[in-house]
Amino acid sequence: MNEKLVFELMNFGLSRQETLIYLEMLKHEQMTGYEISKETGISRSNVYSSLSELFNKGAVYMIETESAKYIPVALNLRIPFRAQNFVLQGWGFLDLNESNAN
Repeated sequence: MNEKLVFELMNFGLSRQETLIYLEMLKHEQMTGYEISKETGISRSNVYSSLSELFNKGAVYMIETESAKYIPVALNLRIPFRAQNFVLQGWGFLDLNESNAN
């Protein structure tokens, strides 16, 4: 696990558990809470609690199907962060100068 990335995401207000769940979700198109629990080793009750928080923070979408599925919201993060090129939107960042970047 990239500890620097974990640290940076935690600086945006995610808990360590939310960060680990979010990073696992980025590996998949969509996942159920059960699948996330299975992949991360985090208990299902803790996964669903963290998914609720991630949803409230705008980091995941939920699709209501037979069993709820979650999709991570893609973030455009640059490390190191250049504050003048980013605007805080929700809990994450949106790069307004993407066409001018590097």
